[in-house]
Amino acid sequence: MNKKILQTGSILTFGVSLVLLLLLFIKLEQGQNMLKILTAFSAFLALLQLVLFFVKKTDLIEKKPEIPVKTTIETVEKLTREQELEKQKKSEQTELAVKEISERIIKNSDTAETGEKFSENLLKSLASEFSIVQGVVFLFNPESGKYRFSAGYALYSDEEIADFSVGEGISGQVAKNLEMLNIENIPENYITVLSGLGSSSPKHLLIFPMIDEFDAVGIVEISTFSSFPENIKEIYKRINEPLGKIAAELIYPNNEKEETF
Repeated sequence: MNKKILQTGSILTFGVSLVLLLLLFIKLEQGQNMLKILTAFSAFLALLQLVLFFVKKTDLIEKKPEIPVKTTIETVEKLTREQELEKQKKSEQTELAVKEISERIIKNSDTAETGEKFSENLLKSLASEFSIVQGVVFLFNPESGKYRFSAGYALYSDEEIADFSVGEGISGQVAKNLEMLNIENIPENYITVLSGLGSSSPKHLLIFPMIDEFDAVGIVEISTFSSFPENIKEIYKRINEPLGKIAAELIYPNNEKEETF
């Protein structure tokens, strides 16, 4: 705003000076010396204002605003601190969510007196947390040395679900590797879910072992239409051993595990 006022003032001064210069020529023949002096002085001022105006205008165009280095560093440091705080806040929120989900799954499952009831409670809890559309739990059978069907969620099959050994099939391989397996975009009709609206095929399958003392005492298979959450690995790390301990206590009520594995 100050720059515009300065420029406007310069232009007005220049205009007034031109008027006075014109009066000089008009009164020149009348011998008015004082007017001549004033007019000449005004003309000089006008020319001076004109020169200063163009000099300042050129300087404003060519001169670029300089940002102090200290201010730039402080701004960058402030942005970095804000990003770090936001990242830390997000990490804490994720950690809290993982903890709460894990605790709910374990708590809801640790209320059964039999392996079948434990498996049913576990599937119900998983369905509540991850909106699963189908699931099954296998528990290790010490007598046969295989994993036997314990409970299912939304299962529709006329055939009996077969037992399997460690390393046999996908679930048997999970039992052998003691690692969670997250399969996305599974083949059409690999798993069929039936409802009153017809049948459909889930696209995501999660298989994980329940571990007790480096042994898989149970295998859980759950399927969904949408992807499992990004923090599913962190959740699994928190629940697999507590669930394995609960399952082991139901499978080996007299602590006979060493004789079967």
